[in-house]
Amino acid sequence: MTRFLAAYKREFRVYLYSSHGWIPGIIMLVVPVMNQFRFGAFMQTGIMDLSRLSSSWIAVLSLTVPALTMRSFSEEYRTGADLLLRTLPLSPSVTVLSKATAVLSFIVVFLLLDLVVPLSMSLMGTVEAGLILVRFTGLIMVSMVLVALGVCVSSMTDSQIVALMCSIVFFSVLSYADSVGGALGVDGTIVRLARQISLDYRHAPFVQGLVDGNAILYFFGMTAVLLRVAVHGYVSRGY
Repeated sequence: MTRFLAAYKREFRVYLYSSHGWIPGIIMLVVPVMNQFRFGAFMQTGIMDLSRLSSSWIAVLSLTVPALTMRSFSEEYRTGADLLLRTLPLSPSVTVLSKATAVLSFIVVFLLLDLVVPLSMSLMGTVEAGLILVRFTGLIMVSMVLVALGVCVSSMTDSQIVALMCSIVFFSVLSYADSVGGALGVDGTIVRLARQISLDYRHAPFVQGLVDGNAILYFFGMTAVLLRVAVHGYVSRGY
């Protein structure tokens, strides 16, 4: 645990003290709130609806998470820093987990900051705390899978651009697999199978304020599989 925490702190500081972390962070902070904050509609109903904030976050994460994870391993492969990393008393699993956890923690910080403005509006109207908590949980679940996928892709290549573009493509496929299949008129059986791996489909109950146990199992299971593949990718590079 001590070794993991040391590796985690090192990785988190990389995002905290560099433009590589703060540029995507500012985008995550500003864009969802700008899309959500419709003051006129709020004043008419007196109820703060955070559904737009959730949908905005999914779109923003699809672009910012690849930017955050693209150099997780790719930059170290390119510069040869991974050779030094391999000499540290860290197992491949701890190395991968520390990188993924650092990115996820960085995202959660901005998720919390994004909630400040809507929650502050509770002084002027009604905010459903339970609904906010469920939607916040759903966003963390989605972020968890996207981070694992981004780290997994980065572990396979020494090019940050390749990692970035491949992550965006894979994110899009994973997020909207069922929607694309339906729009293309694909066979119903295939669409139903695609729905089982679709982030958008699994996240939908959380947007409605429902905690779906099957969705939670999906998010944790998908994350575990992707991180395991990332470990394999890291080891295959010459551990």
